[in-house]
Amino acid sequence: MNKRKYESINKNVIVLYDEMFPLYIVKGEKNFLIDCSITAKAIDIHKTINMILKRGKIDSVLLTHSHYDHTGACFYLQNIYDFNIYGSYKTVKLLKKEKVIDFIDRMNQDFKKLLNDNSKTKCEMLKNLNTIKQGDRIKVDNNNHFEILDTPGHTKCSISFLLQPEKILFPGDSVGIIERNGKIKPLFLSSYKEYEKSLNKLIKIEPHILAFCHNRYIKGKEKVKKFLELSLNSTKELKDKILKMLKKDQDFDKIAKEIFENEFSIPTVMGPYKAIMINLAAMVNSVYREFVEEKI
Repeated sequence: MNKRKYESINKNVIVLYDEMFPLYIVKGEKNFLIDCSITAKAIDIHKTINMILKRGKIDSVLLTHSHYDHTGACFYLQNIYDFNIYGSYKTVKLLKKEKVIDFIDRMNQDFKKLLNDNSKTKCEMLKNLNTIKQGDRIKVDNNNHFEILDTPGHTKCSISFLLQPEKILFPGDSVGIIERNGKIKPLFLSSYKEYEKSLNKLIKIEPHILAFCHNRYIKGKEKVKKFLELSLNSTKELKDKILKMLKKDQDFDKIAKEIFENEFSIPTVMGPYKAIMINLAAMVNSVYREFVEEKI
């Protein structure tokens, strides 16, 4: 966390500052945390939550999807707060598998090495896992609730949370990332077509605040609309670039390395190189499967 630990977005939503992994506390009759960052941040997250809530606690964590950088601190924090965890059916199904938890822990341990974190924090099997789906509502208090939106494309298990009536959208990675240089990085790992469909779905909602899980948040209906439209354009542009590369070479790993070197060499979210390359190769595979293979 940087020197300015947190800030209120509105009367009941607080952002915990971190360039790579900001988190959001939504206060009400119960207190919610949106996603859980990486294991290396767990101790700092706990300290910052205590600064914000004093003697209060986190009652529930809402997971946008199952990736290691959104679930890494869950085990450490759940041992402290004994919170419930809510995610899509596919997210919960994955998090009940030992091999998935082992993979999440390996990626987080690699990230700890990058950050020179020598703590003994780790990921283990989680408890109090609950499934939610499109159309469900989660009550915050008498005036506020979350609407659940299916937004696959980044992963098959991705969902977004819309806090009503303020229209604060927590999209996970379903709208991409803003890089340090201002460039928008699309993240259609499981399906380009589903990712584009989800982006269009979120544009139609017309959120007033866009609360990213990486880098920053955007406040203002018109600013959010502009970003989402730019993100959609960037998504289409990257797909077209990948298609051109696939005409020359169908080595997914080679194309992934070229994309990394030319497009995302200074990422907002660093992470283990292995994880970055897995993600980029997955996007290449998605475009190949949906636009090349289908035509063969």
